[in-house]
Amino acid sequence: MLDVRGMVAMQEQCYADDLAELSDDAQRWCGGLMIATYPGSWCNFAIASWGYGKGDATREDIATLRSFFESRGIEPRVHLTAYASAKTLGVLREAGFGLQEIETVLYAAPGDVVTRAVPQDVEVHAFAPDDPNDLDAVAMALSEGFSGHAPKPGTLDAVRRPLLSDAVRVYIARVEGSIVGVSGLRVCDRLGYLSFASTLERYRRRGVHSALIAARVARARELGLDWLTVTSIAGMGTDLLTQTGGLLVSALNAIMIPIFTFYFLRDFDLMTAKGKQYLP
Repeated sequence: MLDVRGMVAMQEQCYADDLAELSDDAQRWCGGLMIATYPGSWCNFAIASWGYGKGDATREDIATLRSFFESRGIEPRVHLTAYASAKTLGVLREAGFGLQEIETVLYAAPGDVVTRAVPQDVEVHAFAPDDPNDLDAVAMALSEGFSGHAPKPGTLDAVRRPLLSDAVRVYIARVEGSIVGVSGLRVCDRLGYLSFASTLERYRRRGVHSALIAARVARARELGLDWLTVTSIAGMGTDLLTQTGGLLVSALNAIMIPIFTFYFLRDFDLMTAKGKQYLP
């Protein structure tokens, strides 16, 4: 019988490892991690082991969380698994945390994933960062695909890090020789996690994302992995996996933020980032 809870717990660990590699500024917390990169980054996250038999959140846990992020001028964000208890949710609510968005965890056996045909003008291959110039070119494309612009000064190092991870196989997509998309497959034991994936805006809806998915699914099959997982938020490109790829929903996670201080911290993040030239 499929142990969905165990699989989701393993996926959570993969997710935490993915984020932790983006920064040297990470701290163990509640069986998981708190990760800080730079103000305004989507990689600022806290992931705990609540819901996997390792206790519930306490007021002291939340105080530690707030201190870690707010001392860095960053809005606290908690990744709350669907298996967390009502007690944990109550502690977060009491501390002023509310729902920011819902994240979907999807899974399938690699052999069950339906992939689309790769367009003839899209070439996908595994990336080996032997040349520093190639590494920076891929990092720039990865960042631009996510944010719509090249990485700001001081942030390129965080973007390079997942490209250099021994646990992640990186794929790049090219059209007429130009890098137009980047993605990663992280392997955790018998599970493959479809990690980061980004496509330059002007090349979207041309089959680039589907081609990157197909390459990673093929690799998972070669390795004989039991499961592939991916996280998605409504409106993201990975939604096509639920529509045509055959992946199923294993869990819904909540992204929690302090709703009573959100607008203040948002402005504080932006001002701090602007002062450090992270933003224009």
